[in-house]
Amino acid sequence: MRLVRTMSNCTGVKCVEGHLLQAINGEVIVDDLKTICVESVDLILLFQGNLNYCLDFTLFEIDRESVHESVLISVDGADSLSRLTKNLFLIHNRLSRKELKYSIIDESKNVLWEVVGNRFIKAVLGRLLVFNRLSKEEFWVLDTSGIELFHYKLPLGFNVYRNIEVINDTLFFMSNKEANNFMNVTGVDFSTGKVKWNYEYSIPYETNFIATTLYKNLTYGLSNRFYQVFDPETGEFLVNLNIENILPAGIFPEVNRQNVADRRLWFVSGRGNDVSFGAFNIDMSKIDFIVRFPLSEEDQFDTPVYYKGRLYLRTLHSNTLHIFEKE
Repeated sequence: MRLVRTMSNCTGVKCVEGHLLQAINGEVIVDDLKTICVESVDLILLFQGNLNYCLDFTLFEIDRESVHESVLISVDGADSLSRLTKNLFLIHNRLSRKELKYSIIDESKNVLWEVVGNRFIKAVLGRLLVFNRLSKEEFWVLDTSGIELFHYKLPLGFNVYRNIEVINDTLFFMSNKEANNFMNVTGVDFSTGKVKWNYEYSIPYETNFIATTLYKNLTYGLSNRFYQVFDPETGEFLVNLNIENILPAGIFPEVNRQNVADRRLWFVSGRGNDVSFGAFNIDMSKIDFIVRFPLSEEDQFDTPVYYKGRLYLRTLHSNTLHIFEKE
């Protein structure tokens, strides 16, 4: 890989359903074609293949094919707007430090449901996922009328520490307790709330669960000890390969900063003078390449993003975007 460009003041980069999003100088650039006056790539959400974002009380949609935007709905005073279904919208308003208000409205802005409390609510596949604001030890799933479909409480002491994902009809999440001494991995039926499978690990453990990178309904993971492919729907490992002594000395892939693209699992390792990045070939189950790329002081690379033959690596502290391509 050769470095072809660097860009300063980059606060985020990610690829969403074939779109490249880069936050540069306080704005988000979509596919180098469309500039949006929002500061974070995380403020751009996906709904049925198109990108949505909220700005100035208005919810916009960027068409997947044309990259042109249109107004979906505008609501005065809304702190944020998101799409719940094709014809329903979720409004969020912060009333005070402890009180949040959520409302569901239709296309005519009729309020169909409203609640005030100290909980976070987000739209997930046409339903509402509800968390206590200060902890994630339990959650609720509601329908579009605000009626509870099911409630799930984690084992005592556990808190969800990664985003809850819905893969087909399985709600998949990881939790931990006691300063990460224990991990719990669970799959719940998204329709009924019934637990489909559940595993609990103590740390350190011999069969490390590292498959946390979601790609096409499977999760992947690479550490200095294991390469794994896990099926969240069934709770089964498809691959759990010990790769000790395969990686060069000093290479320790960051498990929570990996990405899958181009049939490769892209990873970063180390900080400062010890920084490296590379790719693991999924089809051949072996290291494709590793590049040593020292950074200043204690800087690190964020999650790698591969898009149309180029690799995008952003530094976490200096906010510099490095763009590489194959030689």
